[in-house]
Amino acid sequence: MRCVRFVMGLVLMAILCAPVMATEGSGISWAFQWTGFPHTSSFGQTAVAMRDGQTWPVIFSANQSAQVVDAYSLYPVLNPMTNTNWHQIGSNVLGGPFGTLESLSAATSPDGRFGVVARSGSTSVATIGSSQSGFSSPMLDVYGIDFDAQGNLVPCTPSTVPNMSSQPVDIAVSPSGDIGVLGSDLVYYQYSPLLEDWFQTSFAGYLPGVPMSTDLELDALGRPHVLSMVSSGGNTDLIALDFNVMTGQWMPSTVDTVSEPSFTIKASAASDSTGVVGAAWVDEGVLKYAYKDGNNPWTTMVVTSSVYDPVGHQHYELRDFQSPGLAFDADDLPVISFVDTSSKIWLAYDPPVDVPEPGAWCLLIGGCLALVLRRRAR
Repeated sequence: MRCVRFVMGLVLMAILCAPVMATEGSGISWAFQWTGFPHTSSFGQTAVAMRDGQTWPVIFSANQSAQVVDAYSLYPVLNPMTNTNWHQIGSNVLGGPFGTLESLSAATSPDGRFGVVARSGSTSVATIGSSQSGFSSPMLDVYGIDFDAQGNLVPCTPSTVPNMSSQPVDIAVSPSGDIGVLGSDLVYYQYSPLLEDWFQTSFAGYLPGVPMSTDLELDALGRPHVLSMVSSGGNTDLIALDFNVMTGQWMPSTVDTVSEPSFTIKASAASDSTGVVGAAWVDEGVLKYAYKDGNNPWTTMVVTSSVYDPVGHQHYELRDFQSPGLAFDADDLPVISFVDTSSKIWLAYDPPVDVPEPGAWCLLIGGCLALVLRRRAR
């Protein structure tokens, strides 16, 4: 009965919401930026969000030597210490230290804020940042975060879903206010603002093996999409589960078969305002991106396997074992954070993310701004 009510809720939502045409296609032209900052974790854990109207990217990076998470962002001013336009805007933003970070994820708010969640064992911590006030105090026992269309924070805690019998894993919010939550028992929960109730359905039987990681997104119509690294028969597959509101069934598809152990990498998922859901992951040093546009099947492409450092004038391959970050900017274009073999943090994006040429007065103002943000972040 709960599953039937869940399907009815999604069908009603789909009827009341007009279809959205996605503008993204296969003609993506990837560009790359070196941030100038190192990544020191043994596993490449980064996450990316967008600030100030989804214009400027913010990258969160695990600093394993200090067991903390740092934050960096792009500004239209030069950083003389790195010769890039990237600046550190927060150090130890989650109030570490952590053990080995198991996952790092970020979220973007339409009101210009951004947030990050880190997990290590039974510890899960989140914080929210803004360009004006730095970062909030760390929030314990928060397993995921997202923002609604008004910019309200929606945290995922053990009490988010009434009578939930397992630990929450991830959360996602649609523009119309639907809230989706993944449970560790492979049960999906969704709150419908139209029916003002929670519904649930299991997706365990739709996976070919044991999921080692899961990431959740709701598209613009509130339909859930689960991206999971699954081990089965000696293989590791990236499986997408897309819920079909007409049949009431999860629709599994293999997005990629990867060569690395599934416990070392995960895919990051994100959705844009047009109905497109994207995923980013790395397999054997190759950064890949896939997207699903409405009812069309998933399309997978290679982003890059190497990058060129314009400061050191060297080419670098990508680190094998890493989990990149993914977000969409204000133009609904994908933005990906990742790490190379020399432990440099990079940004891949489909332009128009750009950096204006700063004048001398901008350098002075920008330097003061970066200093203020660092002090507030501490």
